[in-house]
Amino acid sequence: MPGGTVEGVVMDLATGQPVPDAVVVADGRFLATGLSPGTYTLHAKTVGGGQDSDEPVVVALGIGEQVDGVELWVVARPSVAGQVVDETGAPVADALVLAEGPGMVSSFTDGDGAFQVRGLRADHWLFTAAGGRGATQAGVVVELDEAPVTGVVLKLASAARIVGRVEPAIAAEIELGIDFAERLRAGRDTALARLQQLTATAGPDGRFELAPVQGGTVTLTARTSDGRRGTIELVVPGSGDVEAVIPLEVAGSLAGRVVDERGAPVPGAVVLVGGRVRNFYGPEVNGVNPSDQHVPTDAEGNFRVGALAAAEYRLTVIDTHGALLRWAGADQARAPKRITLADREDLTGIMLAVEVNRGIIRGLVRNADGTPRADAWITAALDARERRALFGDDPGAARAATGGIGGTPPVLSGADGRFEIVGLRRGIYDVTAEAERGTIRGRTGQVAVGTDVVVTIAGLATVTGTVTSAGKPVGVFTVDLIKPRDEGRRSQRVHDDAGHFRLTRVEPGRYQLRVLTATGSANRELTITGEPTAPLSFEIAGELATVHGQIVDAAGQPVANVTVSARATPPSTSTPGEVTTTASGRFDLDVEAGSYTLLVEGAATTRRFTATDGQTLMIEPTTQP
Repeated sequence: MPGGTVEGVVMDLATGQPVPDAVVVADGRFLATGLSPGTYTLHAKTVGGGQDSDEPVVVALGIGEQVDGVELWVVARPSVAGQVVDETGAPVADALVLAEGPGMVSSFTDGDGAFQVRGLRADHWLFTAAGGRGATQAGVVVELDEAPVTGVVLKLASAARIVGRVEPAIAAEIELGIDFAERLRAGRDTALARLQQLTATAGPDGRFELAPVQGGTVTLTARTSDGRRGTIELVVPGSGDVEAVIPLEVAGSLAGRVVDERGAPVPGAVVLVGGRVRNFYGPEVNGVNPSDQHVPTDAEGNFRVGALAAAEYRLTVIDTHGALLRWAGADQARAPKRITLADREDLTGIMLAVEVNRGIIRGLVRNADGTPRADAWITAALDARERRALFGDDPGAARAATGGIGGTPPVLSGADGRFEIVGLRRGIYDVTAEAERGTIRGRTGQVAVGTDVVVTIAGLATVTGTVTSAGKPVGVFTVDLIKPRDEGRRSQRVHDDAGHFRLTRVEPGRYQLRVLTATGSANRELTITGEPTAPLSFEIAGELATVHGQIVDAAGQPVANVTVSARATPPSTSTPGEVTTTASGRFDLDVEAGSYTLLVEGAATTRRFTATDGQTLMIEPTTQP
């Protein structure tokens, strides 16, 4: 499959001149190597970190498509400099400095303990540090505006070190278990908890070391490759060394077989084995938690996992693409199988019957004149409703699902324009055909497996327009081209004194075109056909409302670095962006006039509010469990 390219220029927002030596990072919204087809978010940052993108650019890339003319505008960012010292005031070299605010940035100290963190946005930032056997028990909050800040001193308090061994001596994996939720409820500072070492490896002599470690009660677990296990509870002092000996003993195991709905073995699948309690809230990838133990099946579909303690375990199965498989015979069933394991029990004979992806979509690709189109690339991706059914409303899981989860690699149409896509999971798909490096394209939605579909491809259009406010051109604005049913979007920051914008390579279909300025926004529905489109005009009328709020935990303490967004109620094309809470748990979110539901990452409850043009709205603290 030919790879695509994206070509553009990085510009300085203040001077309007190109910026040399900038690093551009393309973050795909799906797991991919290189420029595979899909939607990419482009950021730019200078090597020294003094400038970065004020707003990213969202680019949709087809198979082999070459997108050029992209402009990434960067602005100067202030920096924070200071020194890390120990309890005696002596500088600490090679210490890790962590800055948490609207994002997370790290740096290391030099030989004199000095550090400088560049490229920070004007906001509240929490600075913590760890080095050697110490870490800051309480962070330093820096209120950053456009000017650089110097003279920040991070003083390391002595932390504890666990010096231990496993008996009998053997190589083992060591895990430090901490109940972060309990520490938050108790109101304990977690700056050190975020920086402490959580895992270690014992060598052949069985010895290991963990540092720094926050004082309190912890659990140490050792696992060996031969299936032995050991767990101890340890009270760690606030500083100094504490010795630990983890005795190993024969542990339990789970063994079984993965089969399909016909009873045939499923080789190459992966069984995920997870406990009921995790040490921390980790990310989810394609709807599964990577902290679960991953156990591949052999050629006969067999699996076995050892070194397990007596507990209840959750078993799920993923395919070779990392997508969760349904259980055979249960419509839409995705709940894990729960297995209770007794102490030192070797539980065998576990049968996991899954629905294997055997769906087929056949079809014909034709040109606009009805003739068959040979050598077109065809892809099938689960539609937005199917992704929500599989992965729920979690934004992270939805982003992970974008780009064809549940689908297969692209196929080529034959000389007669016919194609066949096999190996699909049961569901409804969007089928896309494209040719000539993405310059002609077509899409057919709501396609069920087993369907014979026709996809008509045509040339791509160019959309142009002008944005004004009070009859005068708007020089800086963002243009969003949004597809219906969450099928994707393009976003471009525009800097043009005449208020002009130009979007090229737009495939036929229905869209919502949204223009967002510093003072307001405008929306328009747009239908693209094979015919040229007339220039559009947007007059900005209403002003955006600003929503201020704070996220706190159950104990009323601020929660930093969680994502906050708003969803229009009833749903509409209004798409306010996501923001991240500051070190003090606060956020500012700009929305259009209307009714919204406030969405907070990790929170089970929601809050509704109504905004009017130009309003400044204060929302009472929202609790995240």
